[in-house]
Amino acid sequence: MKQETAKRRVYESQLAYLQAGNVDGLVENQDADGASRVSVDEQVNGTAALKAEFRNYAELLGNLDVLSTDEFAESGDGIFFEATVKTSPGQTNVYYHVWVMHGEKISHHFTGVYP
Repeated sequence: MKQETAKRRVYESQLAYLQAGNVDGLVENQDADGASRVSVDEQVNGTAALKAEFRNYAELLGNLDVLSTDEFAESGDGIFFEATVKTSPGQTNVYYHVWVMHGEKISHHFTGVYP
């Protein structure tokens, strides 16, 4: 059984915001001021840029069905997780994320996907 912690609640909230398509709520409630998202392709910084990035991301994914949370680990200031997700285009991928936390807010998203 998964342990309910403050960081696990941040993760579960992130999924709920994405599944509802609530980008404003996601960024405003989940991210620290000046947060950034980093992938091998780009780096996005700040609230306005994150909202635009997550809107594009939500549109690309469409309906989000989290099939499983395969790995979840947390430390004092971070979260790592791996989740298998099915999206509207019918693709199933494994998503890897590391979040650096500032209190109960995400200051840095490090993200990747494996087809």
